[in-house]
Amino acid sequence: MRPATRLLGLAFLASSACGDPSAVLQPGLLKLRPGGTPAAPLTSISAAANEYESFQVLIVADGAADTVVESVDISIDSGDAASPSILSLVHRELYLNVTTVSDCDGALGLWPDALVPAVDPFYNETRNALPYRVAAAASQAFWIDLFVPPGTAPALHNATVRVQLQGEPAPRSLPLQLEVFNFTLPSTSSRYATTVGLSGKGILMGKYLDKVPGNVSAAERIAERRRYVQLGLMHRLTLNQFLEDSIADLGKHDAAGNPTPDWGAVEADWGSLMHGGADLPFGLRGATLTSVQLPAVHYGERGGKVNLSAIDEQWRATGCSTATPQWGYAYWWHLADRGAQDMMIYCDAAAHDPDPAHSADPRARTCGPLVNETRGCVLQHPTLPPLNNTNAITYWRSAAAHARQAGWFDKLFDYTCDEPNADPTRYAACKAHGGALHEADPTLRSLITTERPSADADNITSMIDIWVPIVNFMDSSQKLCPKYAELRVY
Repeated sequence: MRPATRLLGLAFLASSACGDPSAVLQPGLLKLRPGGTPAAPLTSISAAANEYESFQVLIVADGAADTVVESVDISIDSGDAASPSILSLVHRELYLNVTTVSDCDGALGLWPDALVPAVDPFYNETRNALPYRVAAAASQAFWIDLFVPPGTAPALHNATVRVQLQGEPAPRSLPLQLEVFNFTLPSTSSRYATTVGLSGKGILMGKYLDKVPGNVSAAERIAERRRYVQLGLMHRLTLNQFLEDSIADLGKHDAAGNPTPDWGAVEADWGSLMHGGADLPFGLRGATLTSVQLPAVHYGERGGKVNLSAIDEQWRATGCSTATPQWGYAYWWHLADRGAQDMMIYCDAAAHDPDPAHSADPRARTCGPLVNETRGCVLQHPTLPPLNNTNAITYWRSAAAHARQAGWFDKLFDYTCDEPNADPTRYAACKAHGGALHEADPTLRSLITTERPSADADNITSMIDIWVPIVNFMDSSQKLCPKYAELRVY
């Protein structure tokens, strides 16, 4: 996993002139875009024991002919016979063609994105990263992850990266020094917790190239998600939403008829990662998740077989501040992604064209004009009955009781609302959700992503247990791009 783009120096590569192919080591903190001459060669890296460190190998093809990279590998002097072997993983970087710039930190064209491993660490199977043909005058980056095991001798370790190009009698040798520090990082931080969004639907869309079959079992969904969660832990990140499939069966009830998840199944699926510590397929031993997000079920139910709370949750996440349109519940509930993409199209159609008669989407004709120039649209809808949170409160109490007994209550949180901005309607919705959560258990923690209101008239801060500031207000994008606030960021 590479750091976020906006934290990096960017290496914009000029087109290669005619000449022999070249191979050069590059830092991990560069986005190596295809097209030409590399930056200054990397000669050394450093890491603590029980830490990962990454770097890149850039191949620039012959200016007049394609260059075939047959293999990339690395050997490292571990220091002495008693020292454990330093591990390595080689990947080929795939490029994503960016056709729309989201803000002034980006640019159009090809950017490195996904990584294809030479050998998959989960199955120990060879993938199609290598060999690879690099077009004439183009370039291709390869990503190398190193893991320094506990007990590695603190010293300067000599390494050699070998690149075998087709037609050359011997591999090219690129020297590199690895400095191993005289301390060891813990497998799980005792000071810092992380939580990063990971949609199970997104995982399956990636696996099946958007065409997710309808018969994917819960066991397969959980297995796929577990691999992603383990990859996150390899970079000391907890990828959240992992309980969704384990708590997917909302038909379970206790002896009193109240809905309750199968906590035994939850422990079987995730217990070792939540509180026992797990050995990862590459690197860390005894790694543990640092946070547990409760799936958003039951909240705001208005009755009926459709899970109205799930539809309401996604509707609010699109940026629409008004109540979900009545027709939308049954319609969106039956879509493959519960309507997430369709909701954005629906509301955005009205935002782009405030005259409903001219809208390209006929469903947006129920929308009125924009309000205060925001993305939200005024919808014509019947008066909805009050929210019924009886089942949500029962569910939250059950979750809190089990988490306390199992020893992971201190990691538990509810993603109560996301970016209400300055919309008083959405602030009210945040407060209602947070109030219901704390009615269930005052010590259950709410997580809210928002900037601090200039005047906290709605007293939203009283609802926040975990405050996540919006990144736009953290890294001074307004200074980098004066028109940042005018850009449409989705």
